[in-house]
Amino acid sequence: MTRLLLIEDHGIVRDALRQLLQKDSGEYIVDVAASGTEALNML
Repeated sequence: MTRLLLIEDHGIVRDALRQLLQKDSGEYIVDVAASGTEALNML
């Protein structure tokens, strides 16, 4: 299983990308962050 961390500061773009990635393949676990700092805290 592949795990992705999507970092995007625009909420609408972030949500759309997440939906596309999850729709494309059920094998991805997608986490999202609005900033680099938030992403680092998730790791």
